[in-house]
Amino acid sequence: MNEDKQAICDKLCEALKLTRAGRDIRKIEYNDYAEVVYVWFGGPDTVGGMRCNVEGDSGAALIADIVRKVLDNG
Repeated sequence: MNEDKQAICDKLCEALKLTRAGRDIRKIEYNDYAEVVYVWFGGPDTVGGMRCNVEGDSGAALIADIVRKVLDNG
């Protein structure tokens, strides 16, 4: 089965925005070529972000890695 990792990131972003740790997340972008995820915070005037290496991750592992990164930096 081929997993749509950007779709997973989009849905995870929706869920994380409902939490205290993720309330400032603006979007989560998956880069297929580099196998990394960028988590963007803030509004248009206050942009910040973090990079999460998800090389070789399944969809479930991708979720775990992103959540771990958000919680560690929150």
